[in-house]
Amino acid sequence: MITDNWSNFKNIIYNKTGKLLAIDYGLKRVGIALSDDSKAIAMPFKILLNNNFLNLNICEIINAQGVIAIVMGWPIKMDGKSVHDISNNILYLCGNIYKTLSLPIFLCDESMSTKNALNKVYSLNPRYGDKFIKKLGKGPDDHLAAQVILERVLERL
Repeated sequence: MITDNWSNFKNIIYNKTGKLLAIDYGLKRVGIALSDDSKAIAMPFKILLNNNFLNLNICEIINAQGVIAIVMGWPIKMDGKSVHDISNNILYLCGNIYKTLSLPIFLCDESMSTKNALNKVYSLNPRYGDKFIKKLGKGPDDHLAAQVILERVLERL
């Protein structure tokens, strides 16, 4: 099941023990975050290159970590419409993962996840000022954005 319906997704995973895996999809890099088994804490896990091995790499992580469901960052514009170009790539990846593992996948609004992740890091290191946040924005922060996406879901459980 690939869905953006929160109630359906929640009913499937609510009483199950195991981790959730969140994905922040990008054309160059893909951020991965994991929850703990009790689904209380979201942690950044890894950044993967978006290449021909992406599906395989994600499935290996899922199997090794005991993941029971996936939260996929879903790009939505401020007007509520999905970002068509990257949305097709995301749905293709979701389809491949679902065909391989048959795990439920929830499409979660990822609006502002990267900015929120950078602000969180900045709040922990305020002495560095604006130069720090600009430097962070140029580096690999995809796993931090995936963590923010996952936190949004865990807060609703």
